[in-house]
Amino acid sequence: MSPVKCAVCVVVVALLWTGILAAEDVQVPCSFQDSCVLPCTFKPAAGVIIHWIQQRTDNIQVHSFYDNEDQLDYQDQRYLNRTSLYKDQISGGNASLQLTAVTFQDQGRYKCYIGTNQGNQETFIQLEVQAPVGKIDIQQVGNTTTCSSKGIYPQPVLTWSTDPPHNLTKQKPTVQQDQELFSISSSLVTSLNVNKTAFSCTVTAGKSRRTATLSQQATVSGEVNTVISIPCKASTSDLRGFKLTWSFNHSETILMRDFTETPSEVQVQDPWKQLVQGMSGSASLELQASSLQQEGIYTCELSDANKTHIIYTFLKLKPNEQKGEQRNPVQIIAPVIAVILLALIGLVIFIIIKRKGNRSENKRDSTSEEMASLSHVGNGRKPD
Repeated sequence: MSPVKCAVCVVVVALLWTGILAAEDVQVPCSFQDSCVLPCTFKPAAGVIIHWIQQRTDNIQVHSFYDNEDQLDYQDQRYLNRTSLYKDQISGGNASLQLTAVTFQDQGRYKCYIGTNQGNQETFIQLEVQAPVGKIDIQQVGNTTTCSSKGIYPQPVLTWSTDPPHNLTKQKPTVQQDQELFSISSSLVTSLNVNKTAFSCTVTAGKSRRTATLSQQATVSGEVNTVISIPCKASTSDLRGFKLTWSFNHSETILMRDFTETPSEVQVQDPWKQLVQGMSGSASLELQASSLQQEGIYTCELSDANKTHIIYTFLKLKPNEQKGEQRNPVQIIAPVIAVILLALIGLVIFIIIKRKGNRSENKRDSTSEEMASLSHVGNGRKPD
């Protein structure tokens, strides 16, 4: 190798070691309020000095370590009690920084400076903080379908679609921001047959994306005092990785089942324990309809990391002609008590009237006797 080429190689190696020619920044995504690790490794050597700096116009001291201990006298207050090193791994060449309760002010470029008796090194990390799209609320009232989501960063985008495809009149999404987190909502009005159309709402924010699909099944009819099966026909038959929730009239939770766990246990809420008979077809609900009060809208919700399926089913009930509707004990006892009370009241009234009648009769008898006595006296005869 020529002296010139050798000299160039030496210069390049030296520049890489000192960080002047740094490698491409390491991209680290992190969720808002979560903990994340900014990676930094070096060749183990003695006399370790570590400086973590957030690179801005006024470089911010994040964390320092030397003389075998943390040195936090110059740490910026915004990082107070939120940074730590893996001290038991520093001797092995690990200078990674753990950052907790991450905020949007934390995102940006960080420099990890390492100094040892073997030389210096710099590593650069680009921290990107996101609040990924979480739960999407999608509801249908009449011919209006509404989709919304909140607690998102960066600013989200909302789109609609239907299956089968239709031209839709969509309301422009409303975006609001509260303490740096975004919320978004949109509605559409349609005359489509909701029993034959699935509405999908997709919310995207940065690399985060989630879809919620709403459909309505045909009405299920049944009789009181019979077991009724309410299907949950999602677009997927493989429920591994999904979480299932059944609810009543959009507000009351019936049961939950987590298919991400093995075995997946069914958790039935107390008011429904006597009514839920089990599950068939993986997600379908077997329900003992004990009264007409169980008539209403049943919602099946299946969710995984990226999508949610929501299926509405209206349950229509009628009294069982053979068995009759099973009534609440109060419904049976109340009329009996009412009849007894009415009978007692009638008896009391009868007794009062009877007594008044007896008194009047006695009074008439007494008056007749007095009149007879006076009549005898007027005739000059002594009464008998």
